[in-house]
Amino acid sequence: MRDVQKSRPFGERPLENDLKAPDFGRRVVSLAGSGMAERVKSQKQRGEGDSTSTIEAPPLNPLRLVLSTFGVLFGVGVLAWTLAYFFRETLLSLSAWFVDSFGGPGIAVGFFIPDAFTIPLPNDMFSFFGVMGGIGFLEVVFWGSLGSLLGGSTGWMIGRWCISDRPVLRRFIERKGGDEIERQLQRHGAVFLAIAAITPLPYSVVCWAAGASKMPYRRFIAISLLRIPRVSFYLWLLQIGVLQVVG
Repeated sequence: MRDVQKSRPFGERPLENDLKAPDFGRRVVSLAGSGMAERVKSQKQRGEGDSTSTIEAPPLNPLRLVLSTFGVLFGVGVLAWTLAYFFRETLLSLSAWFVDSFGGPGIAVGFFIPDAFTIPLPNDMFSFFGVMGGIGFLEVVFWGSLGSLLGGSTGWMIGRWCISDRPVLRRFIERKGGDEIERQLQRHGAVFLAIAAITPLPYSVVCWAAGASKMPYRRFIAISLLRIPRVSFYLWLLQIGVLQVVG
């Protein structure tokens, strides 16, 4: 009677000696175990095998922050001069109407909305209207700082009590880079919030992330007071640009 052999893939040699070896089963288990260990190790390195693994946030780049800050400041001054030079009469009329209609509270609302709801509205535009409309420097700083602090506090409350329970808000803030900002905030803490308060970093998104990461409100509002010198300095640049033209 002819022996019936199982078919093998072409080119594969029979493992008769291995099949007869008494430790064949142990070697198979050992190889399988080592393979599984390698898979788990590689998954953990990629952050896939452990649901609690977190991605380390990259360190801040001070040079990049400084350059972007000076770039924005230079742009603000040039924009103010350009608008005041080419659209002097129009801007004077528009600024006078804004001040007569809304006054200082209008400046506060102009800062509150973008800082609270991450709406891409240039809040310094309202400072510009205030300066050209005849409101004093310190008064514009007061209303702008008040609106910014109230807006930031609202953003903190949204992050603290609303984001985790509302997937729509979570997706909205993720599209604005909220995950990356939250990782930076967890790594750098209050320093990152302070940087966002005075640089072109999106302060409103950082406020949401600060609330979501459970930063105490007293610490948050104390650091956010840096918005006052930020509003003052930007207004000073705007005023220089306007006075060069309006006189």
